[in-house]
Amino acid sequence: MKKIFIVSLGVVILAITGNIALAQTQVKNTKAPTMNFSCVQTAVATREAAVQQAFTKFNATVLTALQTRAAALNTAWGTTDAKTRRSQRAAAWETYRVANQTARNTLKTERTTAWNTFKTTSTGTCRVEVVETETGDNL
Repeated sequence: MKKIFIVSLGVVILAITGNIALAQTQVKNTKAPTMNFSCVQTAVATREAAVQQAFTKFNATVLTALQTRAAALNTAWGTTDAKTRRSQRAAAWETYRVANQTARNTLKTERTTAWNTFKTTSTGTCRVEVVETETGDNL
């Protein structure tokens, strides 16, 4: 019984010693990843250009919606029939509301896509984890 215990204890000690040596070897061979900052710069520039383009598109869409609304309201107020005028005004405002909401949804989608692409590129291609988020922008 003593022999089995001593042999078992010896095996356990060897296993522990082997694991410690293996762990030390693994730590010694681990290298810090090389930071590719120029890759991140390119990813940031691409993201910012996409966000700017999304806002430019948003602004143009809202401006067109405002111009369309102004023309429709002008036509409505030029109508003498009260029932027709009321329905034209309601249609002008509803068309504007839908166009404005669509523009906002498109902007949100395009910004989200730009940020997701940036996160994928920075962590994947560039191999740099960038902790950067878009804040303070409620559009």
